[in-house]
Amino acid sequence: MSTMKYVMILTVVCTAGLSLEAHAGPLVGITVAPGDTLRTLCRQHLENPDSCREIYRLNHMRNPDLIRPGQRVMVPAELLRGIPAEGVVSFVTGEVRYYRAAGEEGRPPQVGESLEEGGRLETGGDGTVEVTFGDGSSFLLKPDSVLSLVRSRQKGDEFVLRNLFLKTGRVLSRIRKATGHEQRYNIRTPSAVAGARGTEFRVSVDEEETTRSEVLAGTVAVEAMRREVMLHEGEGTGVRKGEIPAPPRPLLPPPRPLGVSPVYKSEPVRIGFSTVAGANALRATLARDGEMRAVVRERVMPVGEAFEVSGLDDGSYFLQATSIDEKGLEGKPLAPVPVVIRLNPMPPNVEAPREGAEYRSTTVTARWLRVGGATGYRIQIDGDHSFTSPLVDQRVEGVEQKVELGYGSYHFRVASVAPDGFQGEWSDALSFSLVKPPPTPAPAGAPEDDGKQMRIRVRDAGKGITYRFQVARDEQFADLLQDTKVEVPELVIPRPDAGTYYVRTLCIDAKGNEGSFSPPQSFVIERRFPYGMLGVAGGIVGLIIGLVL
Repeated sequence: MSTMKYVMILTVVCTAGLSLEAHAGPLVGITVAPGDTLRTLCRQHLENPDSCREIYRLNHMRNPDLIRPGQRVMVPAELLRGIPAEGVVSFVTGEVRYYRAAGEEGRPPQVGESLEEGGRLETGGDGTVEVTFGDGSSFLLKPDSVLSLVRSRQKGDEFVLRNLFLKTGRVLSRIRKATGHEQRYNIRTPSAVAGARGTEFRVSVDEEETTRSEVLAGTVAVEAMRREVMLHEGEGTGVRKGEIPAPPRPLLPPPRPLGVSPVYKSEPVRIGFSTVAGANALRATLARDGEMRAVVRERVMPVGEAFEVSGLDDGSYFLQATSIDEKGLEGKPLAPVPVVIRLNPMPPNVEAPREGAEYRSTTVTARWLRVGGATGYRIQIDGDHSFTSPLVDQRVEGVEQKVELGYGSYHFRVASVAPDGFQGEWSDALSFSLVKPPPTPAPAGAPEDDGKQMRIRVRDAGKGITYRFQVARDEQFADLLQDTKVEVPELVIPRPDAGTYYVRTLCIDAKGNEGSFSPPQSFVIERRFPYGMLGVAGGIVGLIIGLVL
């Protein structure tokens, strides 16, 4: 089937009642010079010389060969040949390719570069490009779109004709109507033609070649298959290929963002939205500028699902959202909402205290790794995980801090601080406990020496306590004679050789935690008199005396 069978005319006008008849636009007067004929004037001034017959009828000429010098011939401005009125790339970001002419290799366009007739723009998933014309009109080509500038002509002093072809994707057009000027601005798609004067509207074409138009300012006349509907500001319609326009539908209001944080310090950034009656989905867009041109993230999501983004640089952004109804029409846009993301400096990695650790002390030493870009750190310790009334809240220059606390359970966290005083996100809170250590045992008396064994006693420290005894030959306990754990408060060892010895003791609780050693105590093993050797010697002497006698 012929493609033309499916072409529908979508005409956008600013004033209700403006006829769609040809030449409804302004007329331009051409003064006849000596020697001119109507045919020579048509060849010289008209884009299509075959339109000369229309000029003849418009001017009610009885004989087109009889025109006089000085006579004014009125010509519809849109029929004039005109001069190129190229657009200029005013903004570009992301993946964008410009094909100057068919068959030429594409390249990234540059801001300030002209978009010539026949040129084609293609945007990738993160690409956006804006083209602005001399009269202030512009179009913003969204990601994943293909658009060609078929024709852009200045015709006379008061008329501009622009024809664009949107093969796929989305384009937002802002048409500026200057006083005393007229323009015909057409956007053709594979299934429709949109013509606009002095308005702001969106045109999109999907994979099924359905064209949708949503009017943000002005009044729009939509015609297809010889049927016309009028759209006023805040209304939209869809035109399916080969069908008449759907009745106008009010555009849905935008969803409201819920609980936007003044500053986002961690990823992912997650923003929820209110539910809009009649919405089947919503489009959320995050851009670097309030004009929503420098898009960094965009997503269409089901109603009720939060907008999540990650991998963003620190900086200021703007959030915008639209509701999408069951027909796929996008509603009015949300006024851009500022969003600040600052992930740096990152929270430090904590080395101590360890999660769930128990320390037998009234002090804890907190340590963390140094963070690049941080000039200081802030630590907090609290008995409650909410940190609403922290017991310790200190600014620390280094990466270690010793804190004195009482026995109990605590929570610790630390954040990095930038040179400008900005505090980054807190580290994960770690819980720890300071537990009273086992008591230090006290000696029950001097060691008992029965000549064969030594018995060393300490006072009973209570149920569940194990005792550790150390006996050494030196006060530093480097030369250990005994290092023994027993379940009773005494140690029995063989009587050592004569000399001075040192003993100390500590208690071990039921969890295996050791307390502190008692202060060293010394005891002396005296050298005993050798009565056995004396008897032997006496016997030997008696034997010798007996032999002599």
